[in-house]
Amino acid sequence: MRFDRHLAVSSRRVIGAGIATLLAFVSLGFFAAVPAGAQTASGSCGGIASDYEGTPTLVANPVTVVPGNPVTIVGTGWPANAGLDVSINGAYAATVTTNAAGSFSFDYQVPANTNSASIQVSVVCDPVAQVLSLQVARAASSSLPITGSNSFPLVAVGVLLVLAGTVVVVAQRRWSSTRRSESSVS
Repeated sequence: MRFDRHLAVSSRRVIGAGIATLLAFVSLGFFAAVPAGAQTASGSCGGIASDYEGTPTLVANPVTVVPGNPVTIVGTGWPANAGLDVSINGAYAATVTTNAAGSFSFDYQVPANTNSASIQVSVVCDPVAQVLSLQVARAASSSLPITGSNSFPLVAVGVLLVLAGTVVVVAQRRWSSTRRSESSVS
């Protein structure tokens, strides 16, 4: 009976430690969501967008981007004199301000190590938002990719076997012709 009570106390301790560990991970994950020193969105539409009835647009120049090269994002039809939050692939990139006509321009340098097939540009002036998907071009390869296997060793072995077979056949014929000559002389 003493063993059962000891087991129950140990089980409660293990469960308690597990819950404490889980809570620690959750709280660390919650506080780690915004790294120290990270920029967060700070654009403000100042209530302008609540009455806004226009149709905002986003256009990229060039339409297809190349890693390491710049791209210009041009927006039109946005609320006038408003602060817009720009995010690249979900990460805050900048705050831009529209002019009196509701237009803006934003230059972005595509990282040279970009591996994705597209880049998502989001512009938000709450509740107005637009997303533009940019296609990433791959640099042309200077050589064809290597496919299949290297067959040189197999070809070399094959040639050596053919040569060895030829030597054996020639040697056999000479030996046979020599034996015939010797037997006909006798």
